[in-house]
This record gives sequence, C-alpha cells and structure tokens, in this order.
Amino acid sequence: MAEKAVQPQEGLERFTFKKVLGAHLREQRPRLSKELLTANGQFGSGMKVKLIVLLALLLLAGCQTKYQNMGFTGGVAAAPIGGDMYRISARGNGYTDPTTVQDYVLLKAAETTLQSGHTHFVIVGGQDASRQEFGQTPGMMQTNIIGNTAYTTYTPGSTYQIVKPGQDVLIKVGNLTGLNNIGAFDAKQVFDAINPRVVRPDPKS
Repeated sequence: MAEKAVQPQEGLERFTFKKVLGAHLREQRPRLSKELLTANGQFGSGMKVKLIVLLALLLLAGCQTKYQNMGFTGGVAAAPIGGDMYRISARGNGYTDPTTVQDYVLLKAAETTLQSGHTHFVIVGGQDASRQEFGQTPGMMQTNIIGNTAYTTYTPGSTYQIVKPGQDVLIKVGNLTGLNNIGAFDAKQVFDAINPRVVRPDPKS
C-alpha cells in the first residue's frame, strides 16, 4: 500500500490561563479536626503557612479535571470529520492547569491515531476554547457589644474570575516513514511520554 504523505501546517497553539485561587480556597477550606499547637500552646505562624499551602495543593490536585470522557466537569473527546481527519477536544475546570489540557489534547490525538491503525498525526489547525466565569464571595458581618451599645461592621464580598481552559484541534493521521514524517507526531512516542503523568478516574468509583 502506498504511503500517505501528510503535510504539516500549523503547530498547537500556546495556552494562556489566569487563575484566581484565593476566593475558591476561602470557600472550600477544610476544617481541621483538631488544633495543631506548638510547645507553648500557640499555633506557630510558620507551621500555619505551611499547612495552608499543603491544603491548597491537595485541594487543587483533587479537584482538577481528570483524563476522562467528556462530561459535565470536562474531559476529552475525538470526532471523525471525514477521511483521515479528526477533531480532538479537551476541556478543564477552574482547577485545571492549561498545560494539563494540552497534555490531554496530545494524548487523545495519539490514542485516536493508534486506534485508527495509523502511526503519525499532524495538527492542521486549532483554537483556544477556554471559558471565563465570574463569581462573588459572601460578605462578612461582625458585631461587637461595648457596654449597652452594639457596633456592627460589614465587609462586602469580592468578585473573582474563573478561567476554564479548553482546546480544539484538527489532526490528520497517516503512516509515515523517513523524511515524510518531518513535523508530524509519532503517536506511540507521544502516548508513551504523556500517558504516565495524566490522572485518570478511579475505575472503582
């Protein structure tokens, strides 16, 4: 069978992603089951900072979109659009890093190429599919009683922005050898490089 030459056209576009974490962490900060005290009975400031950072990292790791079929919280999808062309889509939630979405796009493209019986793919087009949403943190009211008088102070909430990264790309698959594969991705190499570092849903859940 004659080899099919695939002409590379355009590389994967770079992602831009701005994330505001403070508001989310304030709303979802876990409550500790017990106090962590220093030797003199006071919460050490250094330990408190480290604990908050650790909790934030755990929260983000557990909440980001996993490598899964496209669903309400995001995921990946591949759709044939005729011949040897496919549209690859990836979506993340507000806790997902844009580079993770890029990994998802490339991994899904590699899987699709191998499943179609081909060895290489070329990205022939793409667009940023990120979405922006806005939220509002609740205000805080504090009342202090001095003598017979109550003094109330109200602090209004703040507006925050959530960016949910997304990417759509068009790929062309083929079987390439030698100089014909310049600019093309080797699907097996891409799969072997990216698959170990993506997080998939727990099959038991």
